[in-house]
Amino acid sequence: MITKLDAVNQILDAIGESNVSSLSSGLPDAEDAEKVLNRVNLRVQAKGWHCNTDTEYLLTPEVSGYIPVPFDAISIDTDGRSRGIDVTVRVMGGTRQLYNRETKTFLFTQPLTCEIIRLLDFEALTYELAAFIAATAAVEYQREQLGSVALDSFTVQQMMVAETALQDAEGAAEDFNVLTDSISVASIVRRNHPLSGR
Repeated sequence: MITKLDAVNQILDAIGESNVSSLSSGLPDAEDAEKVLNRVNLRVQAKGWHCNTDTEYLLTPEVSGYIPVPFDAISIDTDGRSRGIDVTVRVMGGTRQLYNRETKTFLFTQPLTCEIIRLLDFEALTYELAAFIAATAAVEYQREQLGSVALDSFTVQQMMVAETALQDAEGAAEDFNVLTDSISVASIVRRNHPLSGR
């Protein structure tokens, strides 16, 4: 597991600054590094990854008919049996609620199955996702603070290695199968099978 402190220190390493022993060190460089980390963390998690995405998650209307948005939801879209209902997130009365774009109302009469991308605590992320976020933040912080070409090539290389590891981990977690998940490959595999109807 990579802690947020580990990530901040990795960012500080990218500009040749000393590590800190706490996130509340009060050092300006460490505080700036944490701000960059938070920004990159939100942006990367918003893409949706295996560890922070719930599929076919049931959201049920309250007695009022409103569906409040979970506090940690970055984005929500209907899926499964509710796929045809066009929703978005809007603020009503100071709280985020699900909004039906077709009926132009916040009211729902039935539960919806949704895909929810959640903003997880940094320590709750998979090792590969946390490593990629930390490496990306290090690149951005180094460019903002120093703009060194030599340091940039090193931090970019670290980011690319972390991204490759993340994509490999995502592929393994999704359990993709080239023989069954690809329509074209599946049709080729079945083309001469006696039970395929051809």
